[in-house]
Amino acid sequence: MLYGDEEDRRLVVRSILYPIVFTIFTRDLTVLQQAPLKLHRPYVHLLEHAMGRMTRQLRDVRKEMKRRQITVTSGETSGDVTRYSIFIRGYEEEMRFPNAHLRNLAEQLMHHVLLQKL
Repeated sequence: MLYGDEEDRRLVVRSILYPIVFTIFTRDLTVLQQAPLKLHRPYVHLLEHAMGRMTRQLRDVRKEMKRRQITVTSGETSGDVTRYSIFIRGYEEEMRFPNAHLRNLAEQLMHHVLLQKL
């Protein structure tokens, strides 16, 4: 990032990844509720608890981004790359993520969120 520091970059990446992972959890919850399992409740509770934590963390990230005057526009996918426009205190930047990299980051975040202490 040219205009932002390392903390700004972390906030931007989190603001991109949290909605992606939340969407994945939502879809997984729907599939899990329809799966032929004997005990649904523990799995559903685990996912709902993780989604609640993600919601709170995303709220905190958005508050901090607003305080630092950072906005991120939704990504445009072209081929194997997703591009995001980022505005940091009046300056525009562009971040590009290969889709495979976004998938790997989302998977790491999912592991982190699901394995946090309940």
